[in-house]
Amino acid sequence: MRLVPSRDGARVAVIASGEVRLIDLGRATTVAAPVRDLHDLALFESEVWTVAGAPPVVRVRGADLVERAALELPPGRGLVRAAFGPPAALWRSSPALMIVSDGAALSTRPVDVDSGEPVAVLSAQRLATARGGVVALLEGGAVRWRHDLGRDARTLAIGALFEGRSLGVLVERAGDGGAQHLLVLTVREGRLQHRMAVQGVTSAAFAARRGLAVLGAGAHRLLIVDMRFGRVLRQVDDVREILEVALDDAAEHLVLRMRAVARGAGGVDSAGTADRAAAAADDEVVDFTVRELVAGRQVAPAPEGEGPATAGHGAPAEAAAGHGAPAEAAAGH
Repeated sequence: MRLVPSRDGARVAVIASGEVRLIDLGRATTVAAPVRDLHDLALFESEVWTVAGAPPVVRVRGADLVERAALELPPGRGLVRAAFGPPAALWRSSPALMIVSDGAALSTRPVDVDSGEPVAVLSAQRLATARGGVVALLEGGAVRWRHDLGRDARTLAIGALFEGRSLGVLVERAGDGGAQHLLVLTVREGRLQHRMAVQGVTSAAFAARRGLAVLGAGAHRLLIVDMRFGRVLRQVDDVREILEVALDDAAEHLVLRMRAVARGAGGVDSAGTADRAAAAADDEVVDFTVRELVAGRQVAPAPEGEGPATAGHGAPAEAAAGHGAPAEAAAGH
């Protein structure tokens, strides 16, 4: 199973068992369509892109999942959706291709991106890459700027922030005991705005239209971080294993795929809403409203024996993780 959020937070796609389910999170309605040999999916405001088959074919569908256009692609590893502008996505082939939709037809052009390097696609003409310890912004096929992270730096995640004016970058340094930092760089010139020390972070998702990041810290903990001030807004703990995180660009919804546990294990039910019909036999899909989760009106239970999460609304980053927690985020300079 896979979760794919829309850019505006209105919908999420659930891919499972040869079928795509498109869930309207506001109306709680679902549209489904069978898709064989599905490789990847990208969800825009009014378009759904699926890549399936051999050779792979990208198909543009409407909100009703009815096909509108199609284009054959070379073999590749997946799509990276553009956060802004007309529907566009990077196809990780060799060479990589930028796919653009005008609503009626699809077109492609080659892009200088390695198939395995972290990349943030801001629009069809602008993207950021992380290669060999260097973050670079590509604009119209040319390099606009480069920011050197250091030879021992490895980028774990990269994404747009603040309506595309900044980039969030999660970096790990092999030569410094595996030290991790969250960086905020300006898109205009690649200047470092903020640096936050973190520890034990295993994943990161960035809300492109807001200044929020959701950090995974092991299998049972998430931290919602205000990237402007370097504060943990909320810590989410759950007895269930968190298998996948889907955060939309507008930070409206945080949709989680969790491994279900037997009743009686403690803390099974959550304040979020679940679409169990869209879940695999052993998984649950849980939807949280980010605003209410941060405010404490929706709270996932802590793992048994750990007590409630200590992070509160606006809590300082270093205090929010708590003593002995598997991850801590602290504002730095």
